[in-house]
Amino acid sequence: MAKKEASSETKSKRLVAIIIIVLLLVLIGLVLAIGYYMLGGDLDVFGSKDAEPKEEYTVLLDEFVLNLRPENNVKNYIKVKVALMCKDKNDVEVIEANVNKLRDVIIADLREKTATEILDNGNISNIKTEMVTNLNEALNRDMINGVYFIDLVVQ
Repeated sequence: MAKKEASSETKSKRLVAIIIIVLLLVLIGLVLAIGYYMLGGDLDVFGSKDAEPKEEYTVLLDEFVLNLRPENNVKNYIKVKVALMCKDKNDVEVIEANVNKLRDVIIADLREKTATEILDNGNISNIKTEMVTNLNEALNRDMINGVYFIDLVVQ
């Protein structure tokens, strides 16, 4: 009878050992899969990655040097390089074909601003949004999605 108890006891110990090993392997597999995903792997567990990355194109315009609207009888100048962002490669050709019209719109927009308005960090995004609207109106369609100020000096 002692042999039966000993053999059933060893069988249950083996079973517990096998279960522990299987659980450890599953846990290690989960840790590796989550680590792979967190480090930027192609494992798309949650469907959060886009199937196709969207391209953006920028057109860099020549430098602008112009007068700003006077403020308290003080004349200020601005020197700025502007890049225009669009999402379609065909729009780049249209922008380049209308570069003089777009430069005129940018000059008109910037000349209406004072140095204080331009130097206010909270206001610069409003200026860019207004500029995008005016540029798209000049082109008679929505193709410009953003305006970037590459260099900006106000004196």
